Amino acid sequence: MALVVALPGADMQVMDREERRPRKGRRHAPRISSVAEELRAGARGEPDLHVCPRCSSALVQPTRWAPVDSRRWRVELSCPECRWSGGGVYPQPVLDRFDEVLDDGLAALAAELERIERANMEEDMDRFLDALFADGILPEDF
Repeated sequence: MALVVALPGADMQVMDREERRPRKGRRHAPRISSVAEELRAGARGEPDLHVCPRCSSALVQPTRWAPVDSRRWRVELSCPECRWSGGGVYPQPVLDRFDEVLDDGLAALAAELERIERANMEEDMDRFLDALFADGILPEDF
């Protein structure tokens, strides 16, 4: 299966799922990173690729990536808020953390979409039932 990433103003990227290194215990529910995790990452000097160096937005996205060798990737990044773009060559552990942040963001977006869809369906059902009980729907409407 291929993962297709298309971002406004960026070329479409296709990456086979097999190219990605599997992680044990991957969670699909949104999680909030702990302060201790962030302090450990900062102490190791690893960059937080999801944080924009210009505006501090936590919405930085990858636009292109390519392997440099077996343990490093060249990644181009873009911030949708201030339009910053940059990138560099990063080791696999840094990209694994970035991938987790992106997965968590995707899970949060999917959960919010599901909540909105459910609310819209409930509203549609309420309007339909109101019309049905008010004799506003007749057989010839179908």
